This record gives sequence, C-alpha cells and structure tokens, in this order.
Amino acid sequence: MPRSGIDIQVNTLWNVAHGSPAAPGPLFRSHFYLEDTVKHRELVAPVGAIDVTLQFNEGHWKSKRKEKDVSQVNPHVEDVPVFKDFNHKGFHFGKMKEAEILMRFDASRLFIHNDGGTYVKSTKVDKSAPHAVAINVSPLASGHSLILPWLSECRPQALNFHALSVAVRFMDECKDPNSRMLFNSLGGFSSVNHLHFHLLNMTGISPDKHTPIERAALLTPTLSSNRRPGVVLHLIDTSAAGWGCAAFVLESSPTSPIDAITAAVDDIVLALYASGIPFHLLFVTSRKIYVIPRQNQAVQERTAGLRQAAFEVVGVQVCLGPHQWDNTTWSEFMERLRSTVSLEPSLLQVVAQRAGWTSEMVSRAPTADLASLIALAVGAAILGFIVQRTLPSSQ
Repeated sequence: MPRSGIDIQVNTLWNVAHGSPAAPGPLFRSHFYLEDTVKHRELVAPVGAIDVTLQFNEGHWKSKRKEKDVSQVNPHVEDVPVFKDFNHKGFHFGKMKEAEILMRFDASRLFIHNDGGTYVKSTKVDKSAPHAVAINVSPLASGHSLILPWLSECRPQALNFHALSVAVRFMDECKDPNSRMLFNSLGGFSSVNHLHFHLLNMTGISPDKHTPIERAALLTPTLSSNRRPGVVLHLIDTSAAGWGCAAFVLESSPTSPIDAITAAVDDIVLALYASGIPFHLLFVTSRKIYVIPRQNQAVQERTAGLRQAAFEVVGVQVCLGPHQWDNTTWSEFMERLRSTVSLEPSLLQVVAQRAGWTSEMVSRAPTADLASLIALAVGAAILGFIVQRTLPSSQ
C-alpha cells in the first residue's frame, strides 16, 4: 500500500495540535479556522490581469505587527543585509517548546523510495534526526508549519545547495497538490535568523487553491543552461496586463535528476546573495520553483502601506488591520508590489546571465550592465566561500 505524503502526515499532526474553535490548541498565538476566525476575499483585477487574495485574521492581527500610519513610519530605516551571523542570544527556533515540534526526519531515510521510507513522527522516537517540522504559532494557512533543517546546529537564514536540497526533496515527498513551500531571505521580511522554510496548504484561500502568481504569464523564449540540462528558466511577464513583480520560474523535466533543479536554483540564489539582493522562493512542486528577487524590505518600512513578504508577493495579502481589510484595492496592491518590491526585469536578466543562463533575450541586456556583471562575479566568489563555510554540507 503506498504511504501518504509527508505533507498529509504533517497536516494531520498539525490539525490535532491546532484543535477546534470550541477547543483551540494552547500552543498557538492565533488560530486559523476558515469561516470562523479568518476571512478571505478576492481583489478583482482589470480584464487581462490577475486577481489577488486578501486575508484578515483578527487574532493574528492582534498578536503580530500592526499597520502603521504616516506618523509612525521611520523614513530613515536602514537596509537589512541578506546575510548575518547566527545570534544565539536572540530568539531562535532552538528555544521553542518541544511540544511545538510535529515530527523529525532524516533525509538519508526519508527519501528512499524502494523500501517505503521512514517518517519519524515523535521527538521521543528519534531525537537524533537532524531536520524538524514544527507548528507556526501564528499560522497564515491550514497546516502552516516550519521546516527546520539541522535545527540543533543553529544555522542562519541563508541558503546553499544542501539546504535547498532538503526543501526540494521534502516537496518531492508531498502528495497534496495544494501544498506549497515558501522562503523569505533576510532583507525580505524573514523575522528569525534561523534556517527555516514555510509549509502551508492553499485550501480555502484562493478559488483554484493555487497562489495567484502561478497564473502569471511567462515570457518567451525560455532560458537554458549547459550546466543544468533538463531544467528551463522563464521570466514572468510584468507588462501592464501582467504580474506586478519580476521573477524567475524554474522547471525541470520528470526524467531529470532531482538535484538538477536544486543546483539551478542554487546558481540563481548565489548570484542574488553576491549582489546583496533579498529574495523569496515559492516551491509549487519539487520540479517547479519560483525565485523572486526583491527590493530590500526597508523600502516598504520607510513608508506607510502594505507589508509584503513571501505570501503577499505570491498574491495573498495578509492585512495588518481592519483598515487594510476594508480599503485595500487591487490597484493599491499591485502598485505597492511594482514600486517597492519588484526589480527591473533587465536586472534579472543580468543575474540570470551571471548564473549561467543564456537566451536571445538575455543577450540583449544593456551593455551598461557590464559593471553589474563584474560586481556579481567578484561578489559570487567571495560570498560563495562565506556561505559554504558557514553552512556545512552535512546531510
């Protein structure tokens, strides 16, 4: 009998911990009960554009950040660096309650298909398993959990091939087509500098159970890389009728090794780190991954308005108060995305070229960007050394 996906098992354990409206789970700061504590509505787009989803959870709003008016904004907020050393004195996930951990898993056993695999569901069974899945105490979706690679090693919120491999291989074990995984880099509203990904389920959030960005049109031609056969890279169409944020979309063929797309994403991520560009990741499946470079979060923090981390950037705007819920329009959402999040598509082309991707479109990148390419090359060599030294390759 085939086993259920690891995401389905996580969701089952999460539902037990989460409880019901009549008996809410005590571990959570806020709860996510559809039709009870959480409201959603679609922001209808003009013809040819893409609808986005607005979400408001009063419990989440009261326990988290509040919306700011102009008088509360600091226009001198400094940019947040994309890489920081781990801070043992600050909050990190090693300080969470043991009861918040839903399961631990070991990649060396989890991803063996020919013997049925193993999911270690109890921390009491095998505390030596290096990776953990824990509840998000302020969930934004059903089953919202944290994937915590090498939890006890206290790694900072920075990616290399091995960290990406845990996420990709985890997604390869997911069976629910509505499961998604997200990543916020530092400088992209990651609030905890401890390596983690977000796992959540889109059921009940958007009408088609997909993130809105997945409906965005892709530009042609696709980009290819001699180093990553079996993987193609697209750029999202950011024209007037398209999506408001430039992004990469990487897809691998079903027959290519799973590590191929991992390495391709790593190429892009390393180029972004080298140039100090924050980013988000959206894992639709193990073979379709969005990489979304962005302006530094400080750009939004210097002005009043919507706050847009990964969930918002892929099209689900979490409201920070009733005013945003009542008054946010599609135009406001998209303008905020375009002006304070998105980078120029030409810069993404430069990043792609530095990461080894070529196409007719990339070859037309302005020659003025040559200095950027040189800076990326130097930065990639330096940052690659730092990241690889900081994030050990153990699996």
